[in-house]
Amino acid sequence: MLNILISLPLGILLIIILFLLMRRMLGWGVMSIAGLLLLLVFAVYGAYAMLQWPGLDVFALHLALYLLTIYITALITQQRSGAAQNTESAVKWHWGPIAIIGFFIGVVLINTLFVMLAQQGTDTTLARWMLPAPTHAKEVHSGFPGTVFHDFREKEDQFNQYQHLRHEQTQRGWRVRQGWQEQAVAGTPATLLLEALDKAGNAIRIDTITGKFLYPANSRYDVNVDLHQKDTDYYQAQVTLPKPGRWELVLTLQRGDERHEVIAYTDVLPAQAKP
Repeated sequence: MLNILISLPLGILLIIILFLLMRRMLGWGVMSIAGLLLLLVFAVYGAYAMLQWPGLDVFALHLALYLLTIYITALITQQRSGAAQNTESAVKWHWGPIAIIGFFIGVVLINTLFVMLAQQGTDTTLARWMLPAPTHAKEVHSGFPGTVFHDFREKEDQFNQYQHLRHEQTQRGWRVRQGWQEQAVAGTPATLLLEALDKAGNAIRIDTITGKFLYPANSRYDVNVDLHQKDTDYYQAQVTLPKPGRWELVLTLQRGDERHEVIAYTDVLPAQAKP
């Protein structure tokens, strides 16, 4: 999925270039070109969104800016064409339409900023510029992406499948326990242990165990993890989590066609708290 900072400017630039090329090479009227570009935007970006759904907010932002670009480009082209011919076809620039266009551009840009902050968080430099100075002389970081592992709320067709898998997991009755061999400290390797038992309390042989540690404040700090069995019945992995605080752990255990999912939480101490 393209970054919104790439897809928006790139799409706007392509629309303007296509408009000017079609105007010069085909010699069509301004409204005819605008109508064709409108259909192309719906067809091309609509098809891309169906293949890689970006979310309703991002989809709406792209469409709004793309269509606004077509409208403004057509308006300016019509104005310049009429002025060059010195005819009455030139569009008169009145403060009312300009104010309306400016208002909607401002709304779209502000919402684009909110979407970017929600998806990527705010890095330390931007937070230092936007937010007041911290009272304890520590760096400020702000991020609001949350941790979204299941996306069935956006992809309704996956909801029934997810419910079915959850029912199978409950019926299977596996008991999975996981934890640290020692207290986890930010920036320091720690050993994650996992034990899987069946309903009768017997150890289970798992084919693969994969997962991810999710950091709520910023998804860029997320850490992938793969657990492997050693000499005992425990599965383990060396993990280094870069930030202190509360982390979410999502694990997937796979044995043949059986898939078992575990969601847990853990607290990571700051580096200075290491014994």
